[in-house]
Amino acid sequence: MTNTQLSGYLGMKPSQVRKTFDSVRDAFEEVGLSRDISLSLADLFQYGSIPANYDHYLKELDAVHLLVEEGGMKVRHAEMIVKSRFYDPWVMLKAAANKSIDMPLPAEFEALVLDAADKRIALIRDSKTEKEAALAKARKTIDALVSPLKIAERELSTLEPWTLAGTQPGDIQGRVTKILELLGEAD
Repeated sequence: MTNTQLSGYLGMKPSQVRKTFDSVRDAFEEVGLSRDISLSLADLFQYGSIPANYDHYLKELDAVHLLVEEGGMKVRHAEMIVKSRFYDPWVMLKAAANKSIDMPLPAEFEALVLDAADKRIALIRDSKTEKEAALAKARKTIDALVSPLKIAERELSTLEPWTLAGTQPGDIQGRVTKILELLGEAD
């Protein structure tokens, strides 16, 4: 679309449209994509709706490298952030476009992309720490259960078969109670 067509669609002045989309057009041309701004990109700018080929744009504009360089992230974290879209999609596209043609990044890049990415990474780290703590507690409980279960197994194996058939329920119940008490102490 031309700037005039986009300005009519977006309700902006042609000069504002040019200022908004020229760096994206130049970046698309630089990486071999069509210079034309589609309606889906205009909708991304205006409404935040993600176009079908958004991931392709970010891949061509090397958004992962942008996050690694500017955000100081590990590559796997940057790849996860790009795929997860826990950021403002227009600002990310605009920043990747500006970076590919060596223009300054948008002013809101740090607040809307890097801060959101840092929060997501921190959330994942906290979740991982909680899982490790729960796993350690479960391991302690299992270790505490091994010895009492072996003792109970030994004691139950010495009972006569007629005892297990129910003629002496008090003995079996006493041993089960003992196991339950030991389980309670393991917590």
